[in-house]
Amino acid sequence: MALFSKKKIMKRIRVNKMKRNKLFVSMVLSSTSLLLLTSLGLFNKGSATYSSPNELWVHYPKKEASEKENGIREYWIECSTHRYQFSKPNSSNIQEYTSYNTDGFSENDPRWIKYIPSYKNAFFDLSSNTFDFSEINISGYTPTDSVSNEPGSKIRTDFTKDNLSPSYNLECLTVSDVISSNDELSSFCKSIDGKEISGYYVLTSDLKSPSSYLNNQNGTNKFKATFDGRNHTISNPTTWGHRLFGWIKDATIKNLNFDDISIFSVLGTVVENSTIENCSFKTASTLNAWSNVGILCDEFYSGVKLKNVIVDMGQNALKIKNKGFTASALSAYNSSTLENPVTYDNVSINCLNSTKAYVGDRQGRSLRPEEIKFTSTYKFIDNGQLNYDIKYLKGNSQIEKAAKLIKEEIDKATGQSIKISSIDDSITYNENTSSIILGSSSFSNYQQQTLPSEAGSFVLKGIGKAIYLNSNYDEGYQVGAIKLLESLIGYDYIGADTIAYKVEDKTNVDLPYLDLTFTPSFGYRKCDWSDHKDIEGITTDCYKYGYNAGYAEYGYYLGTEAMGTLPAETFHTSLHILYPGTYYSSHPNWYAVNENGNNYGDKYNLWQLCFSAHGDSNEYEAMVNEATNNVIKKFASSNNLNIKTLLLGTEDNNNYCHCSSCKKKASEYGSIAGTVINFVNDVANRVNNRISETKRSAIDIGLFAYLGYKDAPIKNGSPTIKTNDNVFTLVAPIQANYTYSLLDERNASSKNMFEDWAKVGKISAWLYETNFSNYLYPFNSFKANFENFKYLKKKNVFMAYAQGQHNAVQPRTGFTALKKYLNAKVMLDVNSDYNNLLNNFFSSYYGEAGDKM
Repeated sequence: MALFSKKKIMKRIRVNKMKRNKLFVSMVLSSTSLLLLTSLGLFNKGSATYSSPNELWVHYPKKEASEKENGIREYWIECSTHRYQFSKPNSSNIQEYTSYNTDGFSENDPRWIKYIPSYKNAFFDLSSNTFDFSEINISGYTPTDSVSNEPGSKIRTDFTKDNLSPSYNLECLTVSDVISSNDELSSFCKSIDGKEISGYYVLTSDLKSPSSYLNNQNGTNKFKATFDGRNHTISNPTTWGHRLFGWIKDATIKNLNFDDISIFSVLGTVVENSTIENCSFKTASTLNAWSNVGILCDEFYSGVKLKNVIVDMGQNALKIKNKGFTASALSAYNSSTLENPVTYDNVSINCLNSTKAYVGDRQGRSLRPEEIKFTSTYKFIDNGQLNYDIKYLKGNSQIEKAAKLIKEEIDKATGQSIKISSIDDSITYNENTSSIILGSSSFSNYQQQTLPSEAGSFVLKGIGKAIYLNSNYDEGYQVGAIKLLESLIGYDYIGADTIAYKVEDKTNVDLPYLDLTFTPSFGYRKCDWSDHKDIEGITTDCYKYGYNAGYAEYGYYLGTEAMGTLPAETFHTSLHILYPGTYYSSHPNWYAVNENGNNYGDKYNLWQLCFSAHGDSNEYEAMVNEATNNVIKKFASSNNLNIKTLLLGTEDNNNYCHCSSCKKKASEYGSIAGTVINFVNDVANRVNNRISETKRSAIDIGLFAYLGYKDAPIKNGSPTIKTNDNVFTLVAPIQANYTYSLLDERNASSKNMFEDWAKVGKISAWLYETNFSNYLYPFNSFKANFENFKYLKKKNVFMAYAQGQHNAVQPRTGFTALKKYLNAKVMLDVNSDYNNLLNNFFSSYYGEAGDKM
């Protein structure tokens, strides 16, 4: 057994004698020290886990003392899991100060004393301004070497035994002030207000309901110090304007807890290039935000580091009292740069699905960094108890339909039966209402928020416990309902009789984070075909996909009935508006002639209108008036008020008028389509002047850029005529190869159609995705059209459609169901991930055979 001799080492550290300065000494173990202490039993002793001592804090009184022994008020030995306190230098009775895991050891068990360091004769000598370690014993190990330095540097002390060389680094820090009471906290805040502050400050006790404090450091005067809360808590800071530090820069705030917070920005206005570590913030039952604030601060600048931070808001909802202001759990604004962002390390937030749950940005949007762990404190279904119902504004069939879709899918996914009821708009709701509320004006009144104006857009927001869905458009409630179901139960409509849900436990369903202002990529999304799988008359499959045009009451285009040899039509309607069987004998100039000056034969399906009336101004005037009358009659006779659009489309053939007037105008415009635009503009203007007769507040009339009329009226890169605001062009490049995207050079001419027509005015798009000669033949347009829709969004296309096997008898072939699924997703959001959608479809639609399929 090796023998060791004790060698007393005297260390003298000069310290400036300051009335309010304290000496802070830290002891940090090296890896070899840990090995040594493990062999001594300081770690993993029995079933208990011990931690190495890492700090010795010496705190001396503010007033001078005459006796050395009385010169030290208290000692602390800090370990990562234990804290020991003794009152005098030579005390051998070291007492446990905070809780620890004894695992069978009693509090007074001598083994606790046996395996911890013993500090003897350590004191601050007021007369000589030195701090002495006259003897340091660690379980019989004696220091063999030492180096003494000035305060603020480190002292290295080596120990040896059996060729092990553990080392302790003793770091001396000057503590600028110790705060132990409400009065001292108030004095501290006043002393640093408006000043640039450095140093090291320590909180030594819990504080409750401290008096009002407000710090206003600005860009010049900032808090650049360390504040160590020593794991103490400041409770119930209730007065508005509490900011401990004002503007925080190049600082560290650590080991500090706040409880019962009812105000915001408890740390300061701005945090910049600073660390907030080992801190917690727990709110009171009520929070009120009157300006741009967060619970921690108003704004994050670059270089902020959050580590081991918990914000616990309980079931509290953030309230925004003034329009346009932002309130959040961390900071109202994140103004950091990409080069030096805010970083999050073990940051947790517990709260409801409240407005601005984490941190906002300069646009007032809520940011939810993935590094932050979010836990909802209120459940949609809690241990089998359904906490919610559905309320929808009565008197609107589309809001009711969306509400019924929500109920239907929640019931199927959870096995519950959620209650649903209509409401009067005079009833108001607040953040404590556990309801899904559709169409209530109390949302906008409560939030003071303006709803988006784009077609089909909506706001879906959790405000406390309440879930609000509001839109300026009937169509917005459909997509809003789908987005709510996606967030709540993982709803994904794959196809008829195939719906995917993600509900791991039907008895416990979390309340999702909801703060969505959404505008579909295309305001109108035409469904190619519908299986009409109505469930209790609630909806069709197209509705559940998210399509809102081209089926049932969502026809979008006003259809025309069959007339003579012409079948019923929705797109090629020009001859239905001015039927040759009715008008040709008295108005032959209304109809196109071929190159020989004759009409196109006995079959009207080969005819077209002459949109210039052969240059006869009187006939043209009569033609426009009669077309206007017939358009108004058709709208007035339709009871489907959701339909507000008519496509005054040319017929499904390559013919067009060759009269001298049309040839001249085609030359002037640069395209025969210029004559169509001129005619449709005139009809649309006159319909608009008589809009009340249509039983609608507004309608749009379209023309067809198709076959002989596909070229836009462009000369030298500029349009020679434009469509009116209430006129649009449906662009249908049927000649394109849809196994390639429009961006492929093989489709350059088709892409140019969209480029040119976009210069003329509003456009919608008609794409293709099948082989019309052979439905059984595979037609690989899956990814091509997916990319096409992304391109069309950039061209501001407002209505999209891809024609497939719309008229086939079931079953449809060539993975047509997949195309319908992909189109629905990308029409709603062109940023959808193609590969993820493929995986979702095949795993759900084909189940176990999905991979092979």
